[in-house]
Amino acid sequence: MKTIDKHNKNYALLQVACVAVLWAASLFETGVDFFCNIFGITSFMLAAAGLVGLLIIEFFVFDDLNIKFGQAEQIKKALLLVILIYIALSFLGIAWSPLPGAACQKSLRILWFFVLSMSSILVLQKFSSTFALRVLGGSGVFSLLALLLFVFSSGNRARNWSANSISVFADYNIFYLHLIISVLMSIALLNQLLKKKIWLVHLAVFGSYGLLTFMLLFSGSRRGIIFYCIPILVIAVISLLRARRFLIPLTAVIVLVTLALSVLLPTLNNSYKFTTVQRILISVRQEGLIGIIGGRMERIEWAADYINEFSVFQLIFGAGTKAYTALFGKGNHPHNFYLNAFIEGGLLKSTLVIILYLLFIVLGFISARRHLFYEQVLIFSVPIMFMLNISISGEDGLLLKLFWLLLVYFWFACNRDSEVLEVTE
Repeated sequence: MKTIDKHNKNYALLQVACVAVLWAASLFETGVDFFCNIFGITSFMLAAAGLVGLLIIEFFVFDDLNIKFGQAEQIKKALLLVILIYIALSFLGIAWSPLPGAACQKSLRILWFFVLSMSSILVLQKFSSTFALRVLGGSGVFSLLALLLFVFSSGNRARNWSANSISVFADYNIFYLHLIISVLMSIALLNQLLKKKIWLVHLAVFGSYGLLTFMLLFSGSRRGIIFYCIPILVIAVISLLRARRFLIPLTAVIVLVTLALSVLLPTLNNSYKFTTVQRILISVRQEGLIGIIGGRMERIEWAADYINEFSVFQLIFGAGTKAYTALFGKGNHPHNFYLNAFIEGGLLKSTLVIILYLLFIVLGFISARRHLFYEQVLIFSVPIMFMLNISISGEDGLLLKLFWLLLVYFWFACNRDSEVLEVTE
C-alpha cells in the first residue's frame, strides 16, 4: 500500500471499509428476502451514506477530489461521458413519460449508483491498484460467506428448500449469478495472495465448482446452467492460448464435483428435489425447447408491436422513461435491455446504450492484460454473464449494482502495477 499524500491514512482506510461493505452488500443483499431490517435500513445504505459523507467532509477539509484515469484513459473518459448522457436522457424522458413518478425514481437510482461508483474510485485511487483489487476481491469473499450463511440457515431450509428453491433471493437467476460472481472474485483474490502456490488455488476452484453444482441443481435457475458453463469454457480457452494442458484440470473438476455431490445429496431429505432439472423438464414438456426461455418471445412480440405504432417523435426520442411499464404492467418489461432502451428513448437512447456496453466490454478486455490466471477468468467471464443476463432478462443494466461494481473493478484492473504477474504452475 502506497503512502497517501495530504490525507490521513486512518481516515482513508475508514473510507476503504465503506467501499468494501458497499460492494459486498451489492451482491448479497440484492433481492434477498432473508435479509430484512425492521427499520428498512440495509448495510448497502449505511455504507453508501458513510462513503459519500466521508468524501464530502474530505472535500471541505482538503479541497482535493480529482479522478485519476491511469491506463486506458480515453476509453474510460468516453465511457463516463456516454453514461452521463444516458442518465441525462433518462431525466429528459421524464417530461413525456406516462409514469413520471416511476421514471424519476429510476433516473435518480441510476444517478445514485454512478455517484457511488465514482466515490469508490476516488477512495481506492489513493492506494495501489493491487490493493484496490484486493479490497474488491474481499467484497466478493464477504458476499460469498453471507450468501452461504443465508442459504444454509435453518429458517431458509424450512421455508424455501422443499417448496421453491434454496435461493434466498426473490429472483433465483440473480441469486445464482451473484453467487458465481462472488466465487470468481474470491478465487481471483486467492490467486493474488497465493501466486506461488497455484495448486492450492486449483483445489479451491475444484471445491467451489462442487458447491456451484449443488447450488445449480437446487436453485431453480435455468439461466444458471449457462452462468455455470461460461467460467469453465474461459478456463479451457485461456489454457489453450497459453499452450497448457487443460484436460487434466477439467477432468479433476468433474471428478471432484461428482464426489462433492455424492457426499452432499444423501444429507438432504427425500422431499428436496432437483428444482432446476424439474423446471427445465416441465417447460420442455409443455412448450418444447422454446419453453426453456419462458415467455420472452411473447414479450418481444408485444414490444415490437408497440414500437411499430410509434410516431416520428417517438421513433427518435422514445415514449418516455419507464414507458414499457405502462405496456407490460408494474414490475414487468420486455426482458431485453435494447428493447427497453428503444421504448424509453427511441433510436437516440438505444444507439447510445449499444455504444455504452461496447465501451464497457472493451474496458473489461483491456483490463485483463498482465493479470494472473484466475483474475483473467473473472474479467473475461463476468462481462459475458452480465450481457447475457440483460439481453434475455434485465430491465436496464445500469439499474443493476453489478454493472457499477464491474466498472470499478475494471477501472483498477487497467491500472495494474508493474510488479511481476507471471503464473507459476
